[in-house]
Amino acid sequence: MKYLVRFSERVKRMLIDHTFKDPFRECGGFLYGNLDISSDVTICDVNDIYYEDKLGTDHDFKFYYAYIIRALAKENRDGFENLIGTYHSHGQHPAFLSSVDHDELQKAFGSDKITVVYSPKYSQMIGEFLDKDGISHRVKILTKQ
Repeated sequence: MKYLVRFSERVKRMLIDHTFKDPFRECGGFLYGNLDISSDVTICDVNDIYYEDKLGTDHDFKFYYAYIIRALAKENRDGFENLIGTYHSHGQHPAFLSSVDHDELQKAFGSDKITVVYSPKYSQMIGEFLDKDGISHRVKILTKQ
C-alpha cells in the first residue's frame, strides 16, 4: 500500500511561510482537503490550511481543545473542505515524528488522518497517515501543479 500527500504549490507555500513567522518556536495548524482510500493507494489531497497566531516553545506545540473545535467548525464552511489532519513545525530541529506527535493525532482526530512536520532550519517536510486500525504509515509528500 502506498500513502501520498499532495499539496498545491500555494498551500505548501502558506504552510512553510507560517513556520517562518518565528522559526525558533513551534507552530501548528490544520489541513483541509480530501482523502481517497483504495486497496492499493491512499491519496490525501491538501487544498487549504487553517491556523491561528499561536506559538509553542522551541520544542513543543500543543493543539488545545478550543483550537481544535474552531478548526472543526470551519470544516465544509467558508470555502474549507474536510478536515484531514494537522501540521506543525519543529523550529530549529530536524523534521521527525515522535510518539507524542502520533499520540496527539490519534487523541484529537482518531483514524484516517494525516500529520505533517516541517523544519524551517533544515527545509524538511515529512508526514504520517494514521489508518482506521490506528497503524501509522509514512507518506510520500508531493507538490501538484
